[in-house]
Amino acid sequence: MPEIEIRANIFSAFLAGTDTTANLFSFVTYYVSHYPEVKQKMLAEIDSIFPPNSSFQLTHNDLSKLKYCEAIIKEADRVCPVANLLGRYPTEPIEVGGYQWPAGTMFHFDLANLHRHKDYWPNPETFDPDRFFLDNENESYLDVKDDDLIKDENNQKEDRKVEQKYSFIMFGGGYRICPGRKLAMTELLSLMVYIFGKYDIELIDMEAPLKTKSSIITYCQQLMVKIKPRNQ
Repeated sequence: MPEIEIRANIFSAFLAGTDTTANLFSFVTYYVSHYPEVKQKMLAEIDSIFPPNSSFQLTHNDLSKLKYCEAIIKEADRVCPVANLLGRYPTEPIEVGGYQWPAGTMFHFDLANLHRHKDYWPNPETFDPDRFFLDNENESYLDVKDDDLIKDENNQKEDRKVEQKYSFIMFGGGYRICPGRKLAMTELLSLMVYIFGKYDIELIDMEAPLKTKSSIITYCQQLMVKIKPRNQ
C-alpha cells in the first residue's frame, strides 16, 4: 500500500476502533440508568453467566451467551447511532429515486433518522432492547461466520422484525460491512461484564439530557456518574 493508504487505515483504526466503542458504552450507561427494568434484566443475565464474588475469565463462548446485553447495545446504537452517516458511491451510472446518477456520485445515508423512522420501528423514540431480543432466534454478532461478510445474514435477521432490510445499520452492510464488528461487540460486552457486574453506576443528574456533539460520529461530551461496589 502507498503511504496515503497506510495513513488512512491507521486513522480509521483509531477513529473507528476506539472512539466509537467508548462513546457507545457511554450511551449504554445513560439509557440503562434511565430504565431500571432493563438494568435489572441486564444484571440478572450477567450474574447468571459470570457469578458475583467469583473469579472468572472472559471467554468468547460465555460472552456470546449475553443475548440481552447485546440487545441493549444494539438498541442504544439505534436510538443514538455513533456512526450517524454512511457514504456510498456507485462505480457505474445508477437510477435512484427515479433519477439517473453518474458513476462516482456520493450518497449519504442519515442513520439517525433511519434508525428512528416510524415506518420501520414501532414507538421509535422508546428505548426498548426487547425489539432486538429474539430469544433463541437471535444470533450474536460474535457468531457471525466469514461468509456473512457477503451474505450479511445478521442484517437480514434483525430487519425481518421490521420488514425492511437495512433499517438498522450498526456496522454498515454488504461487502463493506465493518470488519471490526466482532471485536467491537466483544469489547462492549466485556465492559458491561466488568463494570456493571462489579459496580453500581448511577447518573448524578437524572434530569440532565444526554450531551452529544455530532460530526462524522456522535460524541458523548459529558456523562457525570457516581460509582460504588454492587451490593450482591
